[in-house]
Amino acid sequence: MELNFEVILEPHELNNLNNRILKTKLLFKLKKKYEKKCTDNGYIKLIKNIKSFSHGEIYDCDLTGNIIFNIVANVELVHHNINDKLKCKIDKIDENGFYISDMTPFIIFIIFDDNTYEKDDFVNVEIKAIKVNHEDNTIHMIADIINNN
Repeated sequence: MELNFEVILEPHELNNLNNRILKTKLLFKLKKKYEKKCTDNGYIKLIKNIKSFSHGEIYDCDLTGNIIFNIVANVELVHHNINDKLKCKIDKIDENGFYISDMTPFIIFIIFDDNTYEKDDFVNVEIKAIKVNHEDNTIHMIADIINNN
């Protein structure tokens, strides 16, 4: 999948650059800032390569000399949507419900009325809500148990 990003290079990072070195620096900064992080599109598992990048811009009101590059990169993205159905293993149980955390980068919380489940049981769930904290490394979801036969 292709996504758009913005990366900033400071003036001291611009010494002795050719196109290949610039692309390598941009990829390094892109991976450092966005890889294994959450975005609106989902969790960026891997940034594979840079497809294209702009010539760079300096904003008039920015006196730092920083250059902003707009980048299109190929990424491996992991995401779920509301109403997705999953089979999961219960990782932790408390008085409010149970957690499924072995599905990195997702942490799923399920509220139950009566607890007939135990740790390590498998359950079928349907995603009801998703919370993404930008640049965090996990996506929190709330789910309901569905037909568990």
